[in-house]
Amino acid sequence: MSQVVQSLAEVYRAAERAEFVRGVREAGASRVVILRFAQPAGAFPDPPTNDLTLALNESGRGRMVSDVGAGRHEQLFRVGDLMLKPPMASTFFSVDAPHAKRFLSIPADQLKRLTEQVSGRERLDFGRLHAQPIRPHGIRPMIDAFWQEMRRPGEYCALLVEGVLLALTASLLQLANATIEPPRPATLLSPARLRLLDEWLEHHMAENFGIDAMAAAVGLSAFHFSRALKASTGQTPRALVTQRRLERARTILDTGTTPLADIAAALGFVDQAHFTNSFRKAHGIAPGAWRRMRCGR
Repeated sequence: MSQVVQSLAEVYRAAERAEFVRGVREAGASRVVILRFAQPAGAFPDPPTNDLTLALNESGRGRMVSDVGAGRHEQLFRVGDLMLKPPMASTFFSVDAPHAKRFLSIPADQLKRLTEQVSGRERLDFGRLHAQPIRPHGIRPMIDAFWQEMRRPGEYCALLVEGVLLALTASLLQLANATIEPPRPATLLSPARLRLLDEWLEHHMAENFGIDAMAAAVGLSAFHFSRALKASTGQTPRALVTQRRLERARTILDTGTTPLADIAAALGFVDQAHFTNSFRKAHGIAPGAWRRMRCGR
């Protein structure tokens, strides 16, 4: 059974993660802690802790697998996302990119007091708000206020902390009790946008480009482009680009004697080995063997 510690701040102050910590501020008698950290890509399981934690993503984006006691979910994470970890839940995060966060730790006994004061009933979690990242308006400024004012210990700081904690609790309760709409299905790429994308790929095949450039070519954000492309073609942007490059490679192999290294450079592969491995993975045969089979040379 996992050992229970009093706060997630203790986990990050321990030797194993201390190198990630960039700053810690505490609110005296309330035992509320706000901690800033930056850590690399990887998996980060956390033991049960006796606090509610609000973690705000300040930099970094990519894919994340998370479980904060409501089951595992895989989703994109972005700057401004907020994750809520309830007290006494073993949690797990795995991210594929470096990222920086600030988290606010509120002891469980304080949370009971705050929720009873705001709603008339003690509460230790906020239901579906723990299932996946949320992007509520108004909460980040509260976390910013904590970070700024907790540098100034004293009566004023204590009053500020109490006021912001009450406002934060009220906001979370309101969000938890609101009707949560199901996610909308991804919009399909129109035929015109698909043609535009094909033309753009045709002219930029040799370049090293990313999803942002592809999305800009059809006038969409990277997030909406990726979802729309997957819904329209069943492929991710990377898979589509590889498919188009290999289609062109087959045409070149079937009709000429261009060296494999030149084909790789012309089609945006890192080098001949990358081209050969990609071709073999898709067709079960190396490009040189394909050419000999098709053209007899």
